[in-house]
Amino acid sequence: MVIDVHGHLGRWSFPMDDPGPEDLTAMMDRLGIDRCILSSSRALRYDLEGGNRELSGSLRSGGRLFGYITANLHYPEESIAGIGVLEGERKDTGQARFVGVKIHPMIQNRRFDTPAGFRVARRAHESGLPILIHTFGSPMETPRQVLPVLREIPDLRIILAHAGGFDWHLAADMAAAGENLYAEICSSCTSPDKLLQLIEAFGDRRVLFGTDATLFHPGYALGMVRDADLPAESLSRLMGENALDLFRFQP
Repeated sequence: MVIDVHGHLGRWSFPMDDPGPEDLTAMMDRLGIDRCILSSSRALRYDLEGGNRELSGSLRSGGRLFGYITANLHYPEESIAGIGVLEGERKDTGQARFVGVKIHPMIQNRRFDTPAGFRVARRAHESGLPILIHTFGSPMETPRQVLPVLREIPDLRIILAHAGGFDWHLAADMAAAGENLYAEICSSCTSPDKLLQLIEAFGDRRVLFGTDATLFHPGYALGMVRDADLPAESLSRLMGENALDLFRFQP
């Protein structure tokens, strides 16, 4: 089982293809990826509520695509209300197509360790939803901003998207902050040393496979995993077993 925990659906502000759900699924078929968890690029960059609704529509047919509801820390009330709407849909249909919350401090120019971030974190925790948070090297993106939230809500499951990017050493140093803190591997830095050091720090049960599709081709992350030459048990956990447990998927 291969689960990509970091994907996107929708147009970006770059000269690149804009694959739809069918195109993405076809690419997953070619690369041996069984499931992908997506956030809406429209919700991240342009239109919070419209992008989340659009992604919800794309996921309703079921299949192998799942979603993060995007939260914008400039609009905590709307973000919290959006989590409630999707929670209601899950109860009505019995399906949990949305399985987490996505926060992108750099795009939103608002850090997570702010009153708005704490409010969204508490609501996600109430709903049992993990948070995938974009982390990289700048003060607005630093992985350290999750530490105050974890101290207040230690049971909240937080995934460090990109594991700090080129600052993966910083993410690795944070591994002891709590058993509910996870590292996700994708970024434009595809050194196998990054993956090996993250597993050494977090253990092989708290590191997750992600690709950043469709912003990046999944081959970048797959190549990093191949070059790391992991033992079979660690590889199996990275590529799918850890995500099965974290997102409470059925095998």
